[in-house]
Amino acid sequence: MQGTKLEVESVLRETCDGVLNDLSISRDKAELRAIALQILGDAYMSVKRDGEGPQGSEDEYVRVDTKSSWDRERAGTTR
Repeated sequence: MQGTKLEVESVLRETCDGVLNDLSISRDKAELRAIALQILGDAYMSVKRDGEGPQGSEDEYVRVDTKSSWDRERAGTTR
């Protein structure tokens, strides 16, 4: 399960970097995007099943396939 958690974190990191490091937008728009990402992050962290704590359990993670994960699988390597 740890590999899946790292994959989710990797996708989130790549997405945040892309959204925040877009050179075609103004600094004000980048700041608004950062605020929106914070709101999404707060919502993400508050998701839980009935009867569980705010973080949930590690077995709740799902696999998220990305282009880079598909490339790694085709090459026969994993992170």
